[in-house]
Amino acid sequence: MGICQICGENNKCALDQVGMKEECWCESVEFSKEMINRLKEKGITDCICRNCYSRLMESLNS
Repeated sequence: MGICQICGENNKCALDQVGMKEECWCESVEFSKEMINRLKEKGITDCICRNCYSRLMESLNS
C-alpha cells in the first residue's frame, strides 16, 4: 500500500500493488508542470492520492 505524502492516507496507486495489471488513476489525469514543481518544492516525489490531487488542482486553478 502506498501512502500519500500530503495527507498520509492510502494513495490507491495501482502500480504500487503487487500483481495489479490495471492502469493507475494517476495515469488518466494530467499533472501540469506547475503542479509538479509545487510538489517538488514541498519535497513530494512519490504518488499522492486522488483527493489531494483534486485539492491541489483547485488551488492552482483559483
